[in-house]
Amino acid sequence: MFITLKNIFIFVVISLSTTIGYSQQQSVQLANEYYRLGEVDKALALYADLAKHNRNIAAIHQNYLTVLLELEDYKTATKYLDKVIKWFPKNVNYQVDKGLVLLREGKEKQANEYINRLIEQISVDRYQTRRAVQHMLRNQLTGYAIRALETARVKAKDPMLFAIDLANIYRLQNDKQKMVLEYMNFAIQNPRNLQYIKNTFQVLLTEPEDLESLEMMLYDLVQQNPDNDVYAEILIWVNLQQKNFYGAFIQARAVDKRLQLGGSKVLNVGVIALNNKDYTNAIAIFDYLASTYPQSNTAIQARLYRIKARENLVKTTYPVDLAEVRTLVTEYDRFVASFPQSNFANQARLNQARLFAYYLNEKDSAIQIIEQLIKQPRVRLDLVAQAKLDLADIYLLAGKPWESALLYAQVDKTMKETPLGYEAKLRNARLAYYRGDFQLAQEYLDILKLATSREIANDALDLSIFIQSNTALDTSTTALKKYAGIELLLYQHRAAEALTAIDSMLVAFAGHELTDDLLYLKAGIEKRAGNFAAAATLLQQIVDKYAEGLLGAKAYYELGRLYEENIGDKEKALELYNDFLRKYPGSIYTTDVRKRFRVLRGDPNYVESINPG
Repeated sequence: MFITLKNIFIFVVISLSTTIGYSQQQSVQLANEYYRLGEVDKALALYADLAKHNRNIAAIHQNYLTVLLELEDYKTATKYLDKVIKWFPKNVNYQVDKGLVLLREGKEKQANEYINRLIEQISVDRYQTRRAVQHMLRNQLTGYAIRALETARVKAKDPMLFAIDLANIYRLQNDKQKMVLEYMNFAIQNPRNLQYIKNTFQVLLTEPEDLESLEMMLYDLVQQNPDNDVYAEILIWVNLQQKNFYGAFIQARAVDKRLQLGGSKVLNVGVIALNNKDYTNAIAIFDYLASTYPQSNTAIQARLYRIKARENLVKTTYPVDLAEVRTLVTEYDRFVASFPQSNFANQARLNQARLFAYYLNEKDSAIQIIEQLIKQPRVRLDLVAQAKLDLADIYLLAGKPWESALLYAQVDKTMKETPLGYEAKLRNARLAYYRGDFQLAQEYLDILKLATSREIANDALDLSIFIQSNTALDTSTTALKKYAGIELLLYQHRAAEALTAIDSMLVAFAGHELTDDLLYLKAGIEKRAGNFAAAATLLQQIVDKYAEGLLGAKAYYELGRLYEENIGDKEKALELYNDFLRKYPGSIYTTDVRKRFRVLRGDPNYVESINPG
């Protein structure tokens, strides 16, 4: 092959370039190693030499600039950056660095003018703006970062632009008011972001004062922007977090009407109020839905939920009025007659069966209703499973634990890995507990601690801890077996026998770890019997002697509710709630206590019942 002089020249150039490139790569690595080891002089000499060639800048820039700033060699740093900016005019990070050098040098006025000019130049380019902002934040130039985002927002004439970026900056600054506004702007940009915002607020707004501040802000925003659904949606969410179901109802009603949702949003609030035991507001909400949307599926659901709320109200008004229970049975009959083909009719029958079994002592009637329901064709599988669980409970009520265990096992098998399946396993665990077979109960509970349903997992954990804590010191489990037997008596509505057993146990096991639990059970029996003064005395004993125990906060909470709801001494309840908030600020009952305190104190937006008209 004939080799020309030209080919030799090209080969030599490539070889030299490769050699030089490899040599400089080694120099970069060596300089960075000197920098890491703190040998600044050696690193500086190598960086200065490497900085003569633009191909090395990306590899050495951050460390070289850091060394120059540490040495306060601002003249060299400025000269270096001017050269780099000339080589890479589109790299906005180098321009930000020049402003940083001016600030470090103490030339704040000059730096401010320079960075503001830069912000103006890049503000029409969203990519460059975001890149510059990220670099500013890395160098703690937070004020300039905010200014850059706000300038770009003004130039784009888009008040929501960069909302999530600003929200995250304010979050880091702990400026909750501005953070909240920007997160809401983010939701306004796209309603699909709304759930993300609610989840974020759930994590960040942990103090009651945070929610109260957000609530006040939202009331102003809703008034100023009555057609903005995002503000209304978040206000509904805030009220629900505070258990202010009246406030949530007002906002949900407005959204429902504006968006013509047929009452679905209001129904959701009503169900949440029902689940949170605010029966008065729940009933009023369901009445509103039944009268406002009379021919709709929503109205049918509301009517059934209304009976359920009335039922819960009757069952928690002590002593329970059996005449009212009979009225509820009649109401369920009327509902089934009005909507015989509705899926809700079967649920009504199931609810009615429970009343027969638990309150009217007509177990045969209850069993007959449920067995007919189970045999019916086209009944939803989950409702059949629920019916079997209820039938098992009634068998336990009638003193037939083996029949109960078999039905629980059936549901566990057919509804495996579902909430109903987990519920069946939990009830079997309780059955084992009632019978004193704590080892079997623990085997069920160990599985349920990993259940996907938080409520079931928590219930399983509570019972597991209770068993463990009361078998650790008493390996004979004699006391715990007697206590579990008392709980079974209470489940079977054999209150007189349970009361006798409690008094006997308090004497036989004086000073035992279960003493506060026994007092709490006794207080519950007295309350259900309408003996509110006796119940208050028992709860006060727990508060006085066992305030630091697991039942301390719970007993204090129940004592406040007893004075508020049953004894009718609002001043005493207010005093107890105020004391509770001071003693147990981190309790699971704190949110409800705070709400009750505000209602009793007469705070605005907190009223005790709804007047939909």
